[in-house]
Amino acid sequence: DGKTCPRPPKTEEANMPKRFAWQPCALQGCQKMSSPWSRYCAKHAKRIQRHGGPEARALREYELQGYQYIGAGLAQYQEHPAVKAALRLTEELMNYRARYGFGYEIATETLMRALRDAGREPIDVLRRVCEIVAFIRSHPHRYPTVRTEDHALANGLLKLAGPNYVRPPSRVLRHLGGIIRDYLYPFAVNLTRRLEADEEQRRALIAESEKIGELETKQI
Repeated sequence: DGKTCPRPPKTEEANMPKRFAWQPCALQGCQKMSSPWSRYCAKHAKRIQRHGGPEARALREYELQGYQYIGAGLAQYQEHPAVKAALRLTEELMNYRARYGFGYEIATETLMRALRDAGREPIDVLRRVCEIVAFIRSHPHRYPTVRTEDHALANGLLKLAGPNYVRPPSRVLRHLGGIIRDYLYPFAVNLTRRLEADEEQRRALIAESEKIGELETKQI
């Protein structure tokens, strides 16, 4: 009759992007096939979204227990102009306001409000950021890129919200992590270096004080 036959409807599988389909995962050593929407398999693609890299993993609370000296250091130097300036920047961070109305900006504003609602003060936030930076400096191979560091900074800070913590999308984590980096990263690095130098001086004094035994021996 001259009429063409209608095309069969596309299945859900046919509608999926084929750019990465049926290719090995881009992570060397992974034997799984990539997801249709990523160069990586589903497992490693999810890690990129959550933690910024295919091999990145969450920073656990217990991993920060060895950095409690940061709080003592902040108390020791609380009258220093650098600490006061960092606290003002932290307060500005906690009162973040969306500038252009983008979704990730609005989400960041909501997350900072959640920290305030949880009763967190600027000193709590500053201490947590410094602890994370100290951990990152001690484990450079765990955070090989700025993106993985920014995810760790954002995720670690947001956990201060307690039970209200919900991991936001990757775009929000990158945005918040970038702000933390701009505001507080230089201070956190320098504070960590200062406290490490203080500890070295303390150890040197202890070693020097132990020489009193040599003096007593000579006198005898």
